[in-house]
Formats: sequence, C-alpha cells, structure tokens
Amino acid sequence: MLGCDYWLVRSHPCPQTSAEDVATVAGEHVSWLLELEWDGVVVMSGPLVEGPGVRPGSGVAVLCAAEADEAGRIAEQDPFVRPGLRTFELYRWRVNEGSIAVTVELGPVRSTGADERWMHMSTVGVIGLGRMGLPIAVNLVERGFPVVGYRRHPTPEVTEAGVQLAGSRRTQRRGPACSCRSCPASPRCGRSCSG
Repeated sequence: MLGCDYWLVRSHPCPQTSAEDVATVAGEHVSWLLELEWDGVVVMSGPLVEGPGVRPGSGVAVLCAAEADEAGRIAEQDPFVRPGLRTFELYRWRVNEGSIAVTVELGPVRSTGADERWMHMSTVGVIGLGRMGLPIAVNLVERGFPVVGYRRHPTPEVTEAGVQLAGSRRTQRRGPACSCRSCPASPRCGRSCSG
C-alpha cells in the first residue's frame, strides 16, 4: 500500500442543494458506491460531518484509477453530481504511511455468557481460485463453511475440493455473506479480477 497513488474526490454541495435533495438521492448514491466498492474502485468513502464549509451532501471518496481522466469520469457518474446537486475536486493522493485493518464476521455471533458462544455458519465467496485462492477455499470447506467460488478457467480440482462454482464474479459476490479476492498484483490481473 505504501507509495501507491489513489484519487481523493472531495465533494461539495451546490448552493441550491438542500438536505431534502440529499435525502432523495442518498439511496441511489450509496448503491452506486457499493457497486464500485465491489468492483475494487472505491477504497473508502463517507460524508464530511464537520469542518469548514461542510453542509449536507459534503463527502470524500478514495478511488483506485490509473489516471486523472478515469477518476474524473467515475466521479462524474455520482448520482449527486449528474443532476447538479454537487461538484467535486480531484486530488492525486500518494499514500506513504498508515495501514488499513479489516475485520470480517462470517455470520452473526452472540455471547450468552463467559464460556458459551454461538456462531452461525455463513456462505463464503472466493474470487480467484488459483495458487492462493484454492487452498483458502479448501481450508474453509474443511472447517465446515459452504464456499462459492469463481475462476475464469475452472478446473476439476475446484469442484473436487467441495467448492461450488459461480457462473460469474457478479453472481458469486451477490450470494455469499462474506467474500474475498485472491488475484495477482499486476494492474492487468487486478483489473480483470475486479471488473
């Protein structure tokens, strides 16, 4: 992650934009962001809630894009931007310090006492059943998790391992409660995996 370039999109509501306008489009905006997140384009995003010039509709998103033109085209598709409810500024952001920690819950977990715990087993999706992804999927199957996987070129070893194959990345990611991607680090493979 260190030394990687991302695009920071800082969004500003237009002067005529009201809180009611924001509420009307918020659902479509969130759906758009979640789709981009699934596709590996949105790294993180959220509203600005305090600070100079902050109003309903202010927000920040961090995008993964090759160039400014591509990041700009993505930001222009924001359901707030298309009808003129807000504008944005685009910054190339080089990340040199910090880290991101991710916590994954594989189903609802509840504690009813100091020693008594219950866990609901949920389906796990794995995109990229290659040298790294297949052993991950096999380990999950061996531990009792139902696994749905996607591989561009399926091989018999996948189904022999007890992994159910999905027809596409989109169908794979819509079913499971949790999913992970195991793809090579090259830009071409990353784009292929996330698109």
